[in-house]
Amino acid sequence: MSNQPPGLPGQPYPPGGAGPTGYGYGPPPGYFPVPPQRKAAPKKLWYGVGAALLIVGVAVVAFGAFGVSRFSDAAPDPEHTFANGEVTTVHFDAGETKVIFVANRGEHDTGKCSVGAGTGSDADVTMDNYEGTLTINQWQALFAVTAQQASDHDITCDGATSNQFGVGGDAKATSLVGGIFGILGGGFLCVLGIVTLVVTAILSWRHKA
Repeated sequence: MSNQPPGLPGQPYPPGGAGPTGYGYGPPPGYFPVPPQRKAAPKKLWYGVGAALLIVGVAVVAFGAFGVSRFSDAAPDPEHTFANGEVTTVHFDAGETKVIFVANRGEHDTGKCSVGAGTGSDADVTMDNYEGTLTINQWQALFAVTAQQASDHDITCDGATSNQFGVGGDAKATSLVGGIFGILGGGFLCVLGIVTLVVTAILSWRHKA
């Protein structure tokens, strides 16, 4: 039987001593998860994008409204509206084209119009059937009148007794179509710009909170 004291080197670990059944090394340190990184705040560039969309949208809407207004302004005004057999005097700028309209034209109505010299000469003005179709409210285009020189001309028309005639501008249907699309497209850009600004502001506020 050995007389060596317990725990000497080279000897088995006594109960309660350091070793596999004793104190030994403690458990590994606990794991602390890394908190998730916060999303970066939206760049200020998006404010510029939203503002640019809004500005462009407003400009496009204004352009479209101008096109629609220009189309509507081509309708005859009360000063140049006249009844069957009456005469109206119209001023033309050099090279300007005006349109003779009839209101609420019947299916078989055939109006006839003539253009007098007025302060110019007959050679300075030409009248042709209106090409295509043009309807503004109740007015339908009949003839296109073009003056070569700046002058006043007398215009008279004969048709059905109930016919009303008028002289207005040479509006193109493309002005109306372009105006409508301009208003719709510009409105969409305005909405898109506002949404961009609002979303950017909300994300920036959440990032600071």
